[in-house]
Amino acid sequence: MFRKLTDHLFFIEDTCSVYGITVGDKSLLIDCGTDVLPGGLEQTGVRQVERVLLTHFHRDSCAAASQWQKDGAKVVIPFVEKRFLEESDLLKASYNTYNNYTSFYPGFGPLADIAPDQYAYDYESLSWQGIRFDVIPVPGHTFGSVGYLFELDNKRIFACGDLMSGHGRIRDYFWSQWRYMDFQGHMNHLDSLKAAAALNADLILPGHGEPFAPTNEAFTDLRGPLEE
Repeated sequence: MFRKLTDHLFFIEDTCSVYGITVGDKSLLIDCGTDVLPGGLEQTGVRQVERVLLTHFHRDSCAAASQWQKDGAKVVIPFVEKRFLEESDLLKASYNTYNNYTSFYPGFGPLADIAPDQYAYDYESLSWQGIRFDVIPVPGHTFGSVGYLFELDNKRIFACGDLMSGHGRIRDYFWSQWRYMDFQGHMNHLDSLKAAAALNADLILPGHGEPFAPTNEAFTDLRGPLEE
């Protein structure tokens, strides 16, 4: 499903929510899912994808990155999660299946290792076609998740990855349980929600679910149960 959100922003529902920005005949993707592949967007008018920004290492968000890279796109990954994207095969091969105390499963990375063209460093910014993307760390769903804050079509927009899936919702809580009886991921998720609320975005682009205009309640309705 392809849908335009603003004049220069589009949304595709795949194994994750994929977002694209178009400037002239060039495009940038934020996360790329599994089935959004080179050649598959021609009917939508998207001609050339130059850049792919990834929010975290989970396969449902980045499986197609290697295909886009082969097609000429430059792939940007969160620096904090570089090993989970660059050495995915090694981590899957070395995983101890009898480890019942580490629930942060490293094998859910991409099937093919990704050699990035650029890193997204926390609190720094990236530039593409005159648009600045501020890299906002939002750990919780994974330990090195990032979001991208940018301005487009007179809107302040935050692509938050899997920090939220809608107003007062997250899609999968269990990913925030990094270790057995350990609440570090839980607490980081809460801190990330507070940081996201303070960005004063006009539009939130979640990694799963529909884009939405945030309100204070969108954050407090989620933080409340988590804080309890």
